[in-house]
Amino acid sequence: VFNPHIIAVDHARAWDEVDDRGQASLLITGRTSATNMHREKLATLKQRMAKAAELALYHAANDFVIVWCETNAEADELRRLMPEAVEVRGNEPLDIKRQKLEDFSNGKIRLLITKPKIAAHGLNWQHAGTQIWTSITHKFEPFYQGYKRSHRFGRTEPVTCHIVYAESEGDILENLTAKHEAHVEMQ
Repeated sequence: VFNPHIIAVDHARAWDEVDDRGQASLLITGRTSATNMHREKLATLKQRMAKAAELALYHAANDFVIVWCETNAEADELRRLMPEAVEVRGNEPLDIKRQKLEDFSNGKIRLLITKPKIAAHGLNWQHAGTQIWTSITHKFEPFYQGYKRSHRFGRTEPVTCHIVYAESEGDILENLTAKHEAHVEMQ
């Protein structure tokens, strides 16, 4: 089950921007080049992380929760909002990362913060029925692999996947959705 959560943006930010043809805009359009995407993620970071933390804390009362983020700044804000969560960070020693991942796998940790590039491959987390994606990109493979950590053979209940994104990132979600639909059709 995919549940999108749209974070409103301050469209007044668009008033100072002009496109490559010199055209100004009244609204942030949601056209997300790599440069625009990162600028939008920075501009909406606190709001997206606040919504993600709200969802994570709500679900962690009754489920194991994976919170996926893309940047250290996002992880830092999540840890500030959810000090009880455990983060697996790339610059940690391998034995520390391994222990945290094993502790989550074994049910000793209920709320995990990590990145797809760290934990989206090879782990079996059927016990974690809630995922929260705090940051989406146009890349389908990391999203799909992360989602599949919970949605695995042997899972009897549905996986609830919350996707928190800024309204200015709507084309990213449309792109991911189209890629997911094409993947399902190919299967």
